[in-house]
Parts: sequence; structure tokens; C-alpha cells
Amino acid sequence: MEKRKLLKVSPLTVAAVQMNVELGDKKKNLRTAEKLIDSSKREINFYVLPELFTTGYNLRLAHEWAEPIPGHTTDVPAELAMSHRTYLIGSFLEAIEDAKPKNTCVVMDPTGKLVAKYSKIHLFRLANEHVFLSAGDSVTDFESNFGKMGLIICYDIRFPELTRTLALRGVKIMFVPAEWPNPRKHPWRTLVQARAIENQFLLLVLTG
Repeated sequence: MEKRKLLKVSPLTVAAVQMNVELGDKKKNLRTAEKLIDSSKREINFYVLPELFTTGYNLRLAHEWAEPIPGHTTDVPAELAMSHRTYLIGSFLEAIEDAKPKNTCVVMDPTGKLVAKYSKIHLFRLANEHVFLSAGDSVTDFESNFGKMGLIICYDIRFPELTRTLALRGVKIMFVPAEWPNPRKHPWRTLVQARAIENQFLLLVLTG
């Protein structure tokens, strides 16, 4: 009987940068993220920061807090990604000329290059996100050293068409930064499991 060769797959290590986000204090939040990443004792391939990790949620101040991309809030992750030779993912408020800001997730690669960005498509109307933010209008995947990966944000998880679209584009691993309320953690877990099972995804989730 012919022996089959086993493919060697490089291990993938992911770290959720779980931090207490100080409302509106960008400098402190960036320092906290930097300190947590610098303190890591392991070699990590992907660091994932929370949804709106630089400001937290006070959408009435979204215009004041929003920044262009690229800008200072991408400069710091870029430096961290280069110094640790890792990918860094996180969401913050992106300033849009002549429009409301967007909730945008960026990916910095190990060279510090911005390789992908995704703006949240499905805004949570019960929190009036649609009043203060502009919705994204395109899906996002990116190539990495570990294959093709995708991005969605929080409430997007409720919409199976979005994750299915990414699956059909060849995505196998999905990152989902989220600020999901703890009292509704049961439906959150159910939704994450459903999207993973129906698409045969590995979903990597960070909740605030």
C-alpha cells in the first residue's frame, strides 16, 4: 500500500489583547496595548485588539475622536507589528471626508505595512450606530503567511450572507473584533458557532 505523505502545517498562535478601554483616552489605550504586547513571553503570529480599542463607545463624540487611515492610530500598531514581527489587528473610528466616521478594522503585517482594512457593514440600530456612523460597503479578505483570512466586526456576525461571501472567496480563518454585551453572551456564542460550522471556518473572536 502506498504511504501518503502528511503535509507539515506551521502552527498558528493568536493572542487576544484583552484590555480595559478608557473612554476617549487614546494615548492611554495605545500605551496599554503596547505594554501588553511588549510583555508577551511567546512568539505570537497575530495580536487582536478590541473593537474601537482607542476610544471605546461614545458615538456622540465619534466625529471628534475619528482619525484618518493611515494616521497616528495606525503608526503605533505598525511599529509594534514590526518590532515583534507579527500581524496586528484592531478596530477604531476612521475619519471620512464629508461623511460620518466609520468603524474600521485594520491589519498591519510583520513589516508594518497596512495590508487590509474593513469597515463595519451592518450597523447596530438599537445603539443608534446608524445615526453617528457610516456603514462600510465592501467585504474584505487578505493573504497572510497562514493563508487567506477575513474580517468582520461584532454585529456583522448576525448576517450569514457576509460570512458566506467570504467563504466562497476562499477564506478559512475569520477575525471578529466585538464589543458584545455580556447579558447576551448566549446568542453570541450560538451565532459564532453557527457561522463557523456552516462555512467550515476557524473564527477567532475577541470580545470587549
